[in-house]
Amino acid sequence: MSQIRRLFEEDLERYVDIVAEAYPGFKIVSPEDKQKLKERLVKQQEDDPGISFWGLFRDEKMLGGMRLHDLNLQMYETQIKAGGVGMVAVDLLHKKEKICREMIAYFLGHYRQKGYNLAALYPFRPDFYKKMGFGYGTRACQFKTRPDQLPKGNTKSHVKRLETGDLKEFLACARQFGRESHGMMEKTQAEAETLLKSPESKVYGYKKADQVLGYLAFSFRPADANFLQTEMVVRELVYQDPEVLMELMTFLHSQADQIKQIVFITQDEHLNWLFGDIRDGSENMIPPLFQQTATAGYGMMYRALTVRKLLEEMPGHNFGEQNCKLKLNIADNFLPANACELVAQVEFGALTITDEPEFDVEVWLDVSEFSSLLMGAVDFKTLHRYGLARISDPAYLNTVDRIFRVQNKPVCYTYF
Repeated sequence: MSQIRRLFEEDLERYVDIVAEAYPGFKIVSPEDKQKLKERLVKQQEDDPGISFWGLFRDEKMLGGMRLHDLNLQMYETQIKAGGVGMVAVDLLHKKEKICREMIAYFLGHYRQKGYNLAALYPFRPDFYKKMGFGYGTRACQFKTRPDQLPKGNTKSHVKRLETGDLKEFLACARQFGRESHGMMEKTQAEAETLLKSPESKVYGYKKADQVLGYLAFSFRPADANFLQTEMVVRELVYQDPEVLMELMTFLHSQADQIKQIVFITQDEHLNWLFGDIRDGSENMIPPLFQQTATAGYGMMYRALTVRKLLEEMPGHNFGEQNCKLKLNIADNFLPANACELVAQVEFGALTITDEPEFDVEVWLDVSEFSSLLMGAVDFKTLHRYGLARISDPAYLNTVDRIFRVQNKPVCYTYF
């Protein structure tokens, strides 16, 4: 019989041992490495009340652990609570004993009890989590370009190195961007402090009249065996308007003498339209006649925890200006309590849940596809075309597609 409970400081040494073996890529090898990780985890819990560590025990021995995050997520016009899970690790001797499955089930139940209606995670295996009801988010692209291929404006005079003394203005900028960007998770003060203090990361911002109106967060890495060749890896690019963007690009353009390539890791699929040469420098061809411009991958996955309540958390959202009585049939094999049949009354884009049995059209989806659909990561027509969603009357296909179609896919700069 398994027991899952919150971990105390004295439990973290065992958890660190499990993490070190579960993630050899972390290179946590020596006792000093493990002590540093333990201290970092203790500090995370102390500095951020939204972070907690949990372990699964059998016969009083910890066999797995995870880190939970209480998150504030921008769901279109409204900020909602979301539960996140990361650093899921299982003892090597107890793999294939459904420990991870039990921990994820606990994670989902934990946040349902807290009244959270959405869960999110970065998967180590997307197929594993999709079977548990998680849907794909927005694809991220890795674009590469030479600095001299970026736009060069007339000035970069407002671009400054941001340090801990700029914390207030930096955090205000990040949170303003978050409020305007669907899917963004509110940057915590602890996150902002860590980024500004990090010896590996650099933050340069556009600062005007004591306000930060945009910033770049990046790090350096060797480009190849030549120690003089360096790449700059940009993981956060935030800007209020084209003027701010141009000064940030001009700053990057000016690095051409020392930086071989600038690597952008972004969910903005059109960012490379800014480049003089849209190709990624690999010179790879994709048959028959396509130039390689990026490598891409999926990260964040989302999951509706309580479908009805999640829809009710979006009172200000315009569902495509449509008028329709839509019956939703959502299957959820992993969390049966979340499976539902409900009728959504959409009037001029405003959605309310009604108890009236009449409807114009009904659709059937698994919770994983529904989660991606509601987040705007995929449109209904695509799901229908692939047989991942069914509709009772094809005459309503365009209407249902417009109900869920959104202008911007979800983005996220929070990693856990």
